Amino acid sequence: MAVAGEISAGKSSRVNALVASNVAETDVIPTTDRPKTYPADFNGVASVLVDMHGLDGSTRVTDTVLAELQRADLVIWTIRANRPAREVGRASIAQFYQFFEDQL
Repeated sequence: MAVAGEISAGKSSRVNALVASNVAETDVIPTTDRPKTYPADFNGVASVLVDMHGLDGSTRVTDTVLAELQRADLVIWTIRANRPAREVGRASIAQFYQFFEDQL
């Protein structure tokens, strides 16, 4: 399960909420600089949460995040309620969808 979104969208906070513990570092400045994994258990189903670094519009970060998302069984896209639909997020989601359309 991968948790993705733009920088400072609340991805690590979402991970903490899902595992009901403060395992992922959070701060007002971005703290996740690479994919980080956290074990989780959802009603007896062992899982791994992958906290992705935030999309910043750079090709390097976008390519890294999209490669990880392509391997995930589930993607949780996190957006800030007061900052929805920014171009970085829209463009990344479009690339993500395009990958799967190309795989059909």
